[in-house]
Amino acid sequence: MNATTVQPGETVEVTMAAELSETTSVDYVEGFEPAFADASFESVTVDDETVSPLLQAFDGSGGLVSLADVGPGPIEITYLVDIPADAAPGSTFAFDGGFNISDEEASIGGFSEITVAEDAVLPANVVVTIDAATSDTEVTAGEEVVVEYTVENIGDEPGERDIVASVDTESIDSTTVDLDPGEAETGTFTYETDDTDVPDIEITVDSGDDADTLAVSVTEADTDDTDGDGPDDGDGDDGETDPDDGDGDDTDGDEDDEDGFGFGFGPAVVVIAVFAAAVILVRRHA
Repeated sequence: MNATTVQPGETVEVTMAAELSETTSVDYVEGFEPAFADASFESVTVDDETVSPLLQAFDGSGGLVSLADVGPGPIEITYLVDIPADAAPGSTFAFDGGFNISDEEASIGGFSEITVAEDAVLPANVVVTIDAATSDTEVTAGEEVVVEYTVENIGDEPGERDIVASVDTESIDSTTVDLDPGEAETGTFTYETDDTDVPDIEITVDSGDDADTLAVSVTEADTDDTDGDGPDDGDGDDGETDPDDGDGDDTDGDEDDEDGFGFGFGPAVVVIAVFAAAVILVRRHA
């Protein structure tokens, strides 16, 4: 390998070699303990000639390379490992694997582990936390979802990051932060839901270093009038009695509805009767 003492976030090239005495099949299996952030295949050479493997697969936990009918001559398998950005100073990563040549195991010499430097400087590493307590987790279609989040740089160096919000993997908004070591910043993203979001969505906030996800329940909007009384159409049939609708059918005092002058006589008739009584009294007096 090109380094045995490394820095967090560094990429290290690893080469494993063996000698093939004849044409044969070769399997190389490797495990990493603990896991790296990632690992990727680079190349295979046999007697200094590049060959294509039948199968190759690598990730942070280990790798596999399989070849058929190769050799004789020296074989070298090269791959890359990424040291985690948050690897602690002094921590070690061990390689636990080897060659299987013609169905027989072959021992591997050289270095079997790498160590993170004691004076390691952690690069910027921006972690994301969504505040589920203050963010919307239940809405009705058509309402807005407000997501509150915090980003913090837990590295030893300053760093600028694009903070991207997405709904079900589709980007909806982004902002850029520039954080010093240990600095944190809060923010919000807003998303207006619609009927296509029923019954639920996932909103993710991603810094490139880290991501957090919030599940939101979205219910259908109720567009039916279910209060039973319906709109008032003004036709007088809404269940209330009109005390006087002008149709002449009132039955609540028609016998005595002319300002207290009963028996069907109006004010003019009463005035005439009073005048006549006064004349009779005057004549009798005379």
